[in-house]
Amino acid sequence: MESHHLCFLFIFGSILHLSLGVLPTNFLEGVHKKFEFKYSFKPPFVVNSKGEIPFWSHGGDALPTENQIRVCPSIQDRRGWVWTKNIFEHQFWMFDVSFSIFGKHSYGADGMAFWFTAQKGIEGPMFGNTETYDGLSVVIDTFDNNAKGDSPKIAVFINNGTLYYDHSSDGHRQDVASCVREVRNKKHPTHMKVVFYGNTLEVWIHEGASKLLDDYDLCIKLDRIVTIPTKGYFGISAATGGLSDDHDVTSFVTHSLIPKEEQREKMIEKMDQLKAAELEKEYQQLSTKFETKREQHTKDQQAEIMDWQRTIELEENIRQIHNTQGSLSRDVRGLNSKMDHLLRSIEGNVGGGGVSDNTVLAAEGRLSHQLTELKSQLDRSVSGSTGGKPVSEQMQPVYALQENINHLIRIVNKLQEEIQKSNGNRCPDVTTPTSCLSTGFFVFVILLQSIGAVVFLVYKYNQERNAKKFF
Repeated sequence: MESHHLCFLFIFGSILHLSLGVLPTNFLEGVHKKFEFKYSFKPPFVVNSKGEIPFWSHGGDALPTENQIRVCPSIQDRRGWVWTKNIFEHQFWMFDVSFSIFGKHSYGADGMAFWFTAQKGIEGPMFGNTETYDGLSVVIDTFDNNAKGDSPKIAVFINNGTLYYDHSSDGHRQDVASCVREVRNKKHPTHMKVVFYGNTLEVWIHEGASKLLDDYDLCIKLDRIVTIPTKGYFGISAATGGLSDDHDVTSFVTHSLIPKEEQREKMIEKMDQLKAAELEKEYQQLSTKFETKREQHTKDQQAEIMDWQRTIELEENIRQIHNTQGSLSRDVRGLNSKMDHLLRSIEGNVGGGGVSDNTVLAAEGRLSHQLTELKSQLDRSVSGSTGGKPVSEQMQPVYALQENINHLIRIVNKLQEEIQKSNGNRCPDVTTPTSCLSTGFFVFVILLQSIGAVVFLVYKYNQERNAKKFF
């Protein structure tokens, strides 16, 4: 009978161990776990070359090293703390912490606490942190203040910032749940996993004796937790009193818990963001190309407008030159007519002795001088290139030539008037044909006509050559 009873106890204990000793896989079924490195640390890189914990701050008597953080040393009345620098913005989370508590005495003091609060902690009397916090604390109390034999105790406290911790009773009536586990002076570090998902909070303990990594015991389970902040800071603190222990933390690994549907939506959102970023990049590239082409098109259009303006200006220059050529041609023809008339007048008056030799010589000198000036003006007006000068500057030699021709016409008119005034008598009528023209004057007339013809031919040739330069 006794053997049956022992067998029943063994089977019941095995079933109980199987039911509580392994972290159930169905609890987080359908949940995506994401490692959050900014809210974690583990050896051998607990600290950097400056002796700081990346993304964490520490203070009080906390001493971080490469392999662990001694939150509070085994010295009486000491406090230490470690807090994340950045706020944790995920609503659901899980952290797995590895810690050790050692002491020389049979009783320990005071204990260690793990926090998730809306604000960063401030050093205070509740295991090294302030009592009026807003959030969640998982406390490992190693000193039995109420002498009920429930130490070391793992307890969960929830505060909205208005409650004060009752040290005399170890917060007996303030905790929402608790369990007793022997976590002090263990040969191996103790692992604790705290999971908050949905409205459920669970605390699992692995005392380190088992070699199985998932050999956790369920210590605390709370349903319908609604007062935990949706965003907050993770923290660790410890304190000693009249008795003292070393409080060491080896690792603190945090994961955010995201439902698969939410994860799928986030992945879709991320893909949309990446696609939008690619589209934005492509848009920027196309905009750059468009701006480049538009600038080039504007430059080409401006060049075409300038070419068109130069063409119009060239046509206007050619038109003015042709008009001026016509005017010059008329003036030269008028000059020839005047010279013919002058020659006829001279022929009619020389024989009668009405014109003196001095008058003829003066007229010859003035005409020779004016014809020389006329030839010089013709050469200057048609021999030079435009050189990109304005139309007014280009036409100055032509205008000067025209003015010189007009002046020559006025001189011829004046000479004709002088001849007419000098003697109104014509050559006497003779019965025998005699010549009224001397040999010297005849040579002068021939020379004058030759010079006029040469000037006209030179002018005509140069005008035709200059017109060809525009094409």
